[in-house]
Amino acid sequence: MTPEEKYEKDIWDILQKIKLQILRGEKYKLLVKHRGYLNEKDLIQKLEDEDVVKIIENSFKYASLYHLNNPATAIPLKAINVLDYIETPDVIFLKILPEFDKFYKKYKQKFPNTINRRILKYKSLKLDLDKGEIRYRERKPISIQPNSNNIRFLEVLLRTKSIVGYRDIAKKLNLSLRYKGVTDEEVAQQVNSTKRELVDFLKEVVRMEVDEISEMIINIKKIGYKLGS
Repeated sequence: MTPEEKYEKDIWDILQKIKLQILRGEKYKLLVKHRGYLNEKDLIQKLEDEDVVKIIENSFKYASLYHLNNPATAIPLKAINVLDYIETPDVIFLKILPEFDKFYKKYKQKFPNTINRRILKYKSLKLDLDKGEIRYRERKPISIQPNSNNIRFLEVLLRTKSIVGYRDIAKKLNLSLRYKGVTDEEVAQQVNSTKRELVDFLKEVVRMEVDEISEMIINIKKIGYKLGS
């Protein structure tokens, strides 16, 4: 791969990451939260130069005020925690501009076989985040909200396939108890609460076998969770 081809591929990877955040936001598609900015400044600047996105320089202001002025945002109000944007310079806001879809489609045509499909599986369970569905065995697919904490918890396990600590899970789910001064016990309680919500959903809605749920979600005492084998 030439340097020019690699650069184009890197742009495509960034576009897919942003598209994922747009999809997570369901009907709110104007503003997304982007992680990885410190390593992707040049690429994101390229997107801004092409009028695809606008980098929000004052993330603190947007985190605290944006919902008051414009509800069309990809971030639910409860997920905005101003401390996140003070303590994490790697996180920025990107405003999605009208040219985004056209630019995304152009790169999709350039890289037709490299789309990051968001289909995750564990034995007889299939989670399709693109379609917003979960399916167990050959039963009818069930609609889900990909941005809900219980589904994101499941996504973390299916993607990681190794031990994930309580604080890492809390960070990925944007739980409010992951900041300074919060004890490990408090973080674990919040994560365990989300895990119980997931188990209830899998049992009552998906009608997944209880034994298979227990085999899939493994608790590592005082550490976190892992996906079963």
